[in-house]
Formats: sequence, C-alpha cells, structure tokens
Amino acid sequence: MPAPTTIDGFLELGFKSGLLERESLDAARSTWSRDGILPHTPQELADLLIQQGLLTHFQAEKLIAGRWRGFMISNKYRLLERLGAGGMGAVYLCEHILMGRKVALKILPVQQAEDPASLARFYREARAVARLDHPNIVRAYDIDHDDKLHFIVLEFVDGCNLHDFVRRNGTMIPARAAHYIRQAALGLQHAHEAGLVHRDIKPGNLLIDRQGIVKLLD
Repeated sequence: MPAPTTIDGFLELGFKSGLLERESLDAARSTWSRDGILPHTPQELADLLIQQGLLTHFQAEKLIAGRWRGFMISNKYRLLERLGAGGMGAVYLCEHILMGRKVALKILPVQQAEDPASLARFYREARAVARLDHPNIVRAYDIDHDDKLHFIVLEFVDGCNLHDFVRRNGTMIPARAAHYIRQAALGLQHAHEAGLVHRDIKPGNLLIDRQGIVKLLD
C-alpha cells in the first residue's frame, strides 16, 4: 500500500496490522488531550505511539512506509524489532502473543526456503541447537513455518555481540577478556561433547547479556 498521508490513514494501517488496539489508543489519546498534545501528521502520531510504548521504532517505520503485513507470525508471535542478519537469514525480536515472552526468531529468506538444500540445512541447524542445553549457548525452543516463512524460535539475549561491544568500548582488560573466553570455551566444550563443531567462532557470534554472561550463537 502507498505510504499514509493522513493520521486516519496511518491508524487504518495500524489496526489492519494487528499492532494497534482501539482501547489502548483511546487511553493514549485521552492523555494527549489532557496534556494539550495534538499530532498533525502520521510521523508525529508515530513518535507519540513510540513514546507511549504502543509501537516500536521498527513497527512505526514500516507503517509509515505503508507496510502493514507480516507483523503476526503463525498467529503466535508479534514482530517487534530487527536484531540483525547473517548468511542463513535475519533475526527479529518477537513477543509471544499469549505468553508475553520475548524471543528471537531466525527467519530463513523465502528465496532460500525454496531451495531444498538450504531448507534442509536450516532444519539441521535447528536440530543441532536443540540437542544443546548450556548457560553459555543460545537455546532453541522451536522450529516452525507460516506458509513459506520458515523460522527457528531462539532464546532472546538482551545485550550485544562481542564485536560491537569492543567497537563501542575499546580494548578490554586481560582479565575481562579471559573471563569471556572462558565462558565461550565452556559452551564449546558442551557442544563438542554432543558431537558438534561450531565452525564459525568469531566475536560477532558471541553474545554478552547485561549480566556479563557469554552465549554462543549460530
């Protein structure tokens, strides 16, 4: 659909997408009216909805561009943000609609899903991760598909990868580096004991959560 040019047009997309609920929107509008806030453009409304926690930046950007489909996956997961991308697909932060739990969905691009070899590799990866259960490895909860969309449901790690951490904060002191290396080695040892080899260990595949726990990815 074309990008909305009016507030009503933006709201129509928001309702069609399943992201906006009339009750929550009415409550937000009451607050704005009380505070004398009146959005005049779709972008101003989107910014207010982000501030109220009714939309994420990712969701608002898509609606502003006229894109409203694909936010609900398998009628179970609501798409919140894009976390990153790799050779086997993009990873999105999602929320389980009924449970309210945040998870990471690794989604195989549709073009690769049409290739039997790529699809088989994707499912092999899911089965491999499912065999592992260790605090230093990202856990896999499920694998599923929604029509042509195939995805792995992974543990969401609230943090960043080691590559980005060093890029933002600079060289680590040896003690901290050794602490992270030790955790990665423990995760690898668990995988090796299960007969698996990672084959792509690098800072970008080491996630660090807010408690300083390292988790192997991919």
